[in-house]
Amino acid sequence: MNLRPLACAALVISAAAPALAQTGGDLAMLCNTRSPCAVVETKPAGKDAEGRALTVIELNVGADNGEGFKCRPYRREFWVRVEGVAQPRRVLELCNDGYGAAGVGEDEVVVGDNRIEHQQNGGSAWRWDVTYVIQLSPLRVLNEAHCSYHNVAPGFSTTRWDWRGFTGEARWTPKRCTPANGKADEDEEMGCMPEKATRRYMPIPMLEGAFERAGKRLHLGSCAAAIDESGQRGHLLAGTGRANGAELRALLLSKRDLVVTVSDRRFAAGAASWLNDDHIELWLGDYHADLSCPGTRSNLRQWGIGLDGKVHAAHGNPRTGPRLVQRLERSAGGRAQVTLHLLLPEDAAGITLAYSKAENGKQARLVATSAIKRTDATTIGGTWRVGPKAVHCAERDGQLDLIETGLPALLGER
Repeated sequence: MNLRPLACAALVISAAAPALAQTGGDLAMLCNTRSPCAVVETKPAGKDAEGRALTVIELNVGADNGEGFKCRPYRREFWVRVEGVAQPRRVLELCNDGYGAAGVGEDEVVVGDNRIEHQQNGGSAWRWDVTYVIQLSPLRVLNEAHCSYHNVAPGFSTTRWDWRGFTGEARWTPKRCTPANGKADEDEEMGCMPEKATRRYMPIPMLEGAFERAGKRLHLGSCAAAIDESGQRGHLLAGTGRANGAELRALLLSKRDLVVTVSDRRFAAGAASWLNDDHIELWLGDYHADLSCPGTRSNLRQWGIGLDGKVHAAHGNPRTGPRLVQRLERSAGGRAQVTLHLLLPEDAAGITLAYSKAENGKQARLVATSAIKRTDATTIGGTWRVGPKAVHCAERDGQLDLIETGLPALLGER
């Protein structure tokens, strides 16, 4: 599943805010020549890392958004003023037109120390909720959370993404099919309840053209999702976790271009079967909330991929498998490292990656991005689309690392 923001309002965090005719402490000048326009309130927002005082200013710029929609209670803008900086910057622009057919949408904006937290919800029969935590100085999105559910049927999907760590987690429960008696359980709760989720996975980020911008093919560093042999990152499906063991990093360059880097102190190889060597497991499938309905068959397809790049068909007997585009290897920091660039046979709508670690000629541990079960298609994982303006990844010591993350970006470009 390619997870995307659901909100309809604009999150305006641009690199160049329009010039403001503000002089001194006259906040009304934020309006410039716009009419109607008025300052609703100002709130202190602590200090930034340089000790500069921050102030958040909310404006009322009328009920008409200029496109025929009426904003409730009015069109709102939030600006941040940094002490000693001449021009404030616009952080949020909100027009609550109901945010969906149900007309029940709401915005909640909370100002904290060098933070604004914006929560917005709306929808129709399908409801959504999205929250952004925004650092004011320097201005950037720190993390975000998304929720989607049906207001008359149990089941939901919720995802959190941390831009600083370049990692996320999805928790969801498939929509339950109609009961045999045709009646719904009146005691069932509706809405997003992450603590009650029956499915979890780590989204694999998709940053289109990442290697092209870096100028070459590279091993993966911090600009990737990561699971490890300890089970602290990822889902330990077999064996007992081992600290300081193998690590697998993954990044999609497009819907079909997958790069995987595995590092360990040494790799196990040479067994009679690839199953008993260190290897990667790739699972592909559809991502639908109704796949748990009775009579629905699992459509999961699995391949085993050796660290030599050889591909082996596994569960589902897939006829066409991923193709090896490039293989890199090196030693770095006392560890062996292998990177495989694979071209997938289909778009990664649903995707799970696992790493199998062998000891004494047999599998010792298996860690994966989701708790995959071959008989349950709803256990497949998903992806997270990363817009090119949301991060800056570049080569550092022969690998693709995060240089900056959570960069200012327009909503919908991530």
